[in-house]
Amino acid sequence: VVIGPVALVSTTLAPMIASETTEADKLAAASSLMFWSGVSTCVLGLSGLGGLVERVPKDILSAFVTCCAFNIAGTQIPSVLKVAKPHGHTPLQMILGALQNAPDFHSFTASFSALTFAFLVALKRLPLHAMLNLPSSIPSSIFGSLGPFLAMVLGIVCNQKFDLSGRGLAEVGVVPSGLPSIVSPLQRPPPSIKDALVLSFVALTETLAMGKALAERSNQKLDTSQEILAVGAANVAGSAFQSYAVAGSFSRSAVNVVTGGSSQLSSIVTAGAVVLTLLFFTGCFERVPKAVLGSILIYAVSGLVDVKRVKKLASDDKQGLAEWLVFFGLMMALGPAEGLVASVAVDAALGLVG
Repeated sequence: VVIGPVALVSTTLAPMIASETTEADKLAAASSLMFWSGVSTCVLGLSGLGGLVERVPKDILSAFVTCCAFNIAGTQIPSVLKVAKPHGHTPLQMILGALQNAPDFHSFTASFSALTFAFLVALKRLPLHAMLNLPSSIPSSIFGSLGPFLAMVLGIVCNQKFDLSGRGLAEVGVVPSGLPSIVSPLQRPPPSIKDALVLSFVALTETLAMGKALAERSNQKLDTSQEILAVGAANVAGSAFQSYAVAGSFSRSAVNVVTGGSSQLSSIVTAGAVVLTLLFFTGCFERVPKAVLGSILIYAVSGLVDVKRVKKLASDDKQGLAEWLVFFGLMMALGPAEGLVASVAVDAALGLVG
């Protein structure tokens, strides 16, 4: 699981700091909330309450990951087609809104996005290792793992050389450089306990559900207490740098999985690369086409749609398939986290009836 700012936490945090009058006050309030949310998260981890997630049924987690994949893909449709962002925050609202705006797509952006996606699929599917007669010491998956990085580099080079932005291709734009300064989050009075606990609950709901689902896919066992402590510690430490509240990020975790990351070392390398980028290379990323980033994310999350589970339920357990579709529908209509809670309630009710 890779952590970072996520939409669900952002939408939860926004109304909590909306009363602040200046941007500086909002940033300070967000850092304070991040600190106290991290503290409360650590307390929950030390108390062992994270074990509750172990009781969430596998099919609910399967539907959750699939819904998150659709959710991330829906948020990227405006980037890959260059259309207006849809209103709404649930996956269903975003996808339907994006499809309604799709007829107004920018043809050059859409073509560039399709080309990027095809490039990523080709690196993943073509037997390039055998075609190039590479030695067995080089893993055959190396081309698929390097695909997102190569796509981004090629996108920057093509945009720089042929001025693709002049043809309407949107760029990332200015990226602030330098490292943040240390500012104590305790300079402000503590926020309400309710806000800190709500923020913790939302962050943990997404992190643990996603973590368990990804662990199931790779036949690993999730240490929920360890994950809770890690998220809490990250928020406590990040608040000192006026960072944004973080949780398990589905899109980042998906990219980590598709590029072959299988341990904490991948996150350490990523963190080091981010620091070096902030210090020396932010200018290089200003010309990254948004269409490339959107295509990379859609490609990454497409592999996490649990088609295998749906096929198995369709052939072996029609009632289980119906329940899976109900869970998936709730999450698409209500939002991943809200739908997860509703699905657990529905499953418990079905258990009582049964």
